[in-house]
Amino acid sequence: MHFRVASIAVVLGVTACVKGSPDEPFSGTATLAWTPVRTDVSGKALQDLAGYRIRYGTSAKAMYTIVTVKDPRQTTYVVKDLYPGKWYFAVSAYTTSGAESALSGVASKTIK
Repeated sequence: MHFRVASIAVVLGVTACVKGSPDEPFSGTATLAWTPVRTDVSGKALQDLAGYRIRYGTSAKAMYTIVTVKDPRQTTYVVKDLYPGKWYFAVSAYTTSGAESALSGVASKTIK
């Protein structure tokens, strides 16, 4: 089964990244939002959408961190604890049978 993911948009509010001590996590965040997947590539209604997978990292070619969103109705997610630098994000959808779409376009955000 083939289906597509609409584009992902990163809300570009700049969030400070401050650490009070070496044991505290970084506090940079990126809010991601995407259009829900409703059809497969042939235009037929997608009945078995299970959720989304968000991939992110410090390179568009190395988005190795994966977050699974298990609610197919959820179309936003906040990535937390990002350290300063440029981060890249993409999303894919997956079905109950395990089929996964291609990645959306890659979005980026710089954390200061």
